[in-house]
Amino acid sequence: MKKLWLSFLALLAACDDGTVITHVGKYTAISMSDLVVMQQNGGIPTEVHGTPFTGATAEKLAAAIRPPARASQATRFRAVDIGSLDHGYRVVLHFNPVGPPNSQHDCRMKEKARTNPPAPVGFSVNITFCKNDKPEAFGFLQSRKTRDGDFKDYTRVMKVLLSNIFGPAGRDR
Repeated sequence: MKKLWLSFLALLAACDDGTVITHVGKYTAISMSDLVVMQQNGGIPTEVHGTPFTGATAEKLAAAIRPPARASQATRFRAVDIGSLDHGYRVVLHFNPVGPPNSQHDCRMKEKARTNPPAPVGFSVNITFCKNDKPEAFGFLQSRKTRDGDFKDYTRVMKVLLSNIFGPAGRDR
């Protein structure tokens, strides 16, 4: 089994687009249709820790996320201050995290997380859908070919990540 898992990871790493997605799961029966319910005041509240690009703002990063094809295309994401929401749904984007992905920790953060600086090519992000201080769904993405400032590719890889979290591949914990 371990050999099969390692082969699978090697196959993912060899993908042409340079995108590797791991640590995908759900703790609850959350589904893609729940994205509409999560919206408040024009979008899903999104905390942004770190950045994939030099000079990118939290507002622009949140606004560039688009839902997968099977989701309501009216779904939007909007940046909120870190630690500003004590209850309800929100998304935590933790770019270039220092250490391994940790969705439990990300949902409990009240201050800016420790992150690595952006690179000229590539970034990583842990995305967690939180309700209050508990994760409901999560995934980790490494984009190895996205160039600094390429919002078009950023939007594409984030859509792929959301598809993995909410699609048939997203497994329940």
